[in-house]
Amino acid sequence: DNINLDLFKSVTVPANNNNLNITVKGLRSETLYYFKMAASTSVGIGQYGTTKQVQTLPSGVISVDLLSRTNSCLTLGWSLPTDITANIKSYMLEVRRASADVTTPPISFNISVSQIPYQVCQLQSSTL
Repeated sequence: DNINLDLFKSVTVPANNNNLNITVKGLRSETLYYFKMAASTSVGIGQYGTTKQVQTLPSGVISVDLLSRTNSCLTLGWSLPTDITANIKSYMLEVRRASADVTTPPISFNISVSQIPYQVCQLQSSTL
């Protein structure tokens, strides 16, 4: 078997009984990873626990562009990172007036990939 050992990484984390969480950084978007852990003492490394399979989320949208506007509608388009795959089924858009209180919940839109560019209407004219 040709196994590329560069694809595997072992990380030693100092024990801290108050914090049993770790953040793994530098992962690629939309990539499947396998994690397993074992405790280590001065005697050696114990038995590894069950392997956990986790897939990272897709990368974010790079930019949102205003394509056109009317008194009550905005037409939006957006750019995607180059590492995006064809797995994207939809996009989530949240809209809130800039002058609204930060506790005001945004209006959410679930946008199909076939609906790009997307037109947001029923907006209050002449507002931010």
